[in-house]
Amino acid sequence: MSLQNTSDVILQRRHSGKKPYLVIAVSVGLLYVLQVVLNISLRLSLTCSGGTEKIFNDVTIEEELKNLTDERDELVQKLEQYDMQLTGLRREKDELQTKLNHFDHYLKQNWIHFSGSFYYISTTEKSWQSSRDDCLGRGADLITIDSREENASAHGFINVRVLSKS
Repeated sequence: MSLQNTSDVILQRRHSGKKPYLVIAVSVGLLYVLQVVLNISLRLSLTCSGGTEKIFNDVTIEEELKNLTDERDELVQKLEQYDMQLTGLRREKDELQTKLNHFDHYLKQNWIHFSGSFYYISTTEKSWQSSRDDCLGRGADLITIDSREENASAHGFINVRVLSKS
């Protein structure tokens, strides 16, 4: 082989080893250029259509935030209303429980509930003052009858009491 041929073979071997790396470098470069072009075109298409801040059905992020804030405020208001209602219901329950305890207390001591009031009918004969003192000791007072209607009512519940005892 001649010297010329030997140097050509060596040069071919040097260049043939660089060829695959050169192809890879050019391919990667082209991919980068393609990526840049796609990013720019996508950005332009979104910007031109006003889509950079759009989310669902042409609602902007600010509008969505305002809607969510308004909804939160409404829910907070409803929660406060429900809390006030709950407080009112608890107060009403306590009042009803007190009335029930009061009602139960008098019924256990053989008082009669008649027309929204409680009456105690004593079977012991006493003087007016002694009867009044007994009533005051029970947290009550003697019945005062000011009309015929009250007299008829008093006789009505006394008769009910007497008939129910017989």
